[in-house]
Amino acid sequence: MGINRQKQLGFTLVEVLVSLLIGAVGILGVATVQLTSLKGVNHSFFRSQASLFSYEIIGYMRANRDAAVNQDYNIALVNASDVVNPGGSASIANKEKFRWFNKINNMLPNAQASIACDALAACQIQVHWSSRIEQNSSNITLVAQL
Repeated sequence: MGINRQKQLGFTLVEVLVSLLIGAVGILGVATVQLTSLKGVNHSFFRSQASLFSYEIIGYMRANRDAAVNQDYNIALVNASDVVNPGGSASIANKEKFRWFNKINNMLPNAQASIACDALAACQIQVHWSSRIEQNSSNITLVAQL
């Protein structure tokens, strides 16, 4: 007369699949947050490096103000890797520009930079870079009076 009730032991296959799906969605969410964080850290690092490099060349130009006012540091926007070593007899400005572009090329991906000073010692430094992780190009512009 009674109904035969058995205790359920363990999990059913549906319960296991649902819990695996929930776990996979959670892990995917954590991975997405991690990737977004990595992009932000990467962008911040490149931006701070570009800023430091810009202030570095401004420091060189302040130390060699006459050459900067004579526009010896000026260079149009070029790929950092395209700037060639000026050789031993080059001016201080050309040697400093080469070292500066070499540093930029080593630290920033696909880097480009320009320096423009006028006769009143107002200078503008532009540094551009692009990264596969960021998937876009970025730049920083520093305007300074020597």
